[in-house]
Amino acid sequence: RLNDVEYLPGDWGDLQGALTAQSFDLILTADTIYNVDYYPKLYNLIKHTLKKDGSALVCSKKFYFGVGGGVPHFRQFVENQQEMKIE
Repeated sequence: RLNDVEYLPGDWGDLQGALTAQSFDLILTADTIYNVDYYPKLYNLIKHTLKKDGSALVCSKKFYFGVGGGVPHFRQFVENQQEMKIE
């Protein structure tokens, strides 16, 4: 049962300043890793707002043709940061 749900549109870089650090148990995102140029902002937003024991679920296509993003690329990006566990 969900007691408090928020939908937050906008640029990920702008949202980081508007949200309290480590305030979310769960972050859901869909079709947000289609462009590798956006990975740093998205990653930093998740890192900033996710509680230490929280989870982020990233729903995505395996590959986005024409823009270069997708699951393998984002997985590698997160692993290279060596700060969060990815499954």
